[in-house]
Amino acid sequence: MAHPLTLLRTAMGVSQAEYAGLVARAHADLGLGQMAARREKVSRWEAGRIVPERSAQLAMARIHGVPAGEVRRLGWPHWLHLAGAEAAEAGTGTPHDGRRPSAEDRWSAFALQGPALAARLTRTLALLGAAGPGSGRAPGREGPPLREERLQWTEARTTALEQHENGTLVPLGALYAAALAEHRLAVHLVTTTGYDGPTARRLLRLVSRTALVCAWLASTLGQEPRAERHNLAAVRAAAAAGDTGCVSAALAQLANRHIIAGDAADALAVVRAARLADPHPAPGGSAGLHLKEAIALARLGEGEACARALDRAEAVAGTPDDRHPPDPSAEFDLHERYLPVARATAWLHLGRPRRAQPYFGPLTHPRPPASAAPPSPYTALALLYTLDAHLALGELGPAATTVHHAIDVTGVLPPGIALRYRERLAPHRHEPLIAGALDHLADGAP
Repeated sequence: MAHPLTLLRTAMGVSQAEYAGLVARAHADLGLGQMAARREKVSRWEAGRIVPERSAQLAMARIHGVPAGEVRRLGWPHWLHLAGAEAAEAGTGTPHDGRRPSAEDRWSAFALQGPALAARLTRTLALLGAAGPGSGRAPGREGPPLREERLQWTEARTTALEQHENGTLVPLGALYAAALAEHRLAVHLVTTTGYDGPTARRLLRLVSRTALVCAWLASTLGQEPRAERHNLAAVRAAAAAGDTGCVSAALAQLANRHIIAGDAADALAVVRAARLADPHPAPGGSAGLHLKEAIALARLGEGEACARALDRAEAVAGTPDDRHPPDPSAEFDLHERYLPVARATAWLHLGRPRRAQPYFGPLTHPRPPASAAPPSPYTALALLYTLDAHLALGELGPAATTVHHAIDVTGVLPPGIALRYRERLAPHRHEPLIAGALDHLADGAP
């Protein structure tokens, strides 16, 4: 049986050396002093040869969102089983010391940035080349045989979780807890059961798919660093499986993490890696990468390069694809929603909110849906940029209307997104219209 710390670290998609660095940084951030970031230390913890010092355990608890009191109450390694559960139940991932999460807590703790991220991307592409698409090189494993029906049930539950991404009536904290449980189960099956090479590829894809669901949910709950770690796990598992499409999709999501909360240059590096991973993606995937590139360039102030990337996205989106069946709903979303919102977001980052406003029309005046569907968190996230444009122009009335519209179309805003609305509105909270919008946000708090 793999050690609980091994399962946690593997689920995060970080090496022992990288995990040692995370623990050392958390140790310093907690005011517990400097700690050597040594891979051998993590190896000995996972082998059960030594028990981490209490201060190291508190640093690990900080990383995994476990209260310090539970570390003391349960002891090593039993408190590790709580990792992630506290954040899922709380919805917003309150830090272990009980204080309200600050912007720095939520946005600045990415595991891999700059040269470390570039090195990881290089290793990922090398691993993908070694596995080779369709090569079947994912190694089998000796151990208790994995029953086919157990794998099929896990795949079916994962598919059901994925279907919630574009709209759901289930509380997102509960969905995250379910997705995290499925991800840990997939990691457990990879590390403890016996299987052949083809089954290994299925299992690794399953690890990647569940990690991507966890990443999406962690982001909507306001936990971008946690989402980044899930994304890294998804990339690593997909590369080990030799699945170029899944690697590219996971990297595209990772690029989004850096666009939202990281460094724009890092986002561009991830986009480039995604293109190298899958040189011939479907038009929708290719257009999505161009859109991410455009927004990252806008954040860097590269207006002309941004415009060219947006034009490439629009051109690629209209390219017929003989390999994939047409999806009218996806085509509508791309042309009627994502392209305009990306253009608007780019203008906002370039400091031109008035140029951004007209592109938000599909959000503020949406076409009636063909059939009733659960509300999508993506709508509320996109409307956040509409709010930015109104606030930048001093249009407090339309800004308040945007908040009410976001709540109306979503039902209950996901905690992380609601927090971002409140942060934008806070400087104007003494204005009556904005105070009413903040009250509406409070009324809808889960």
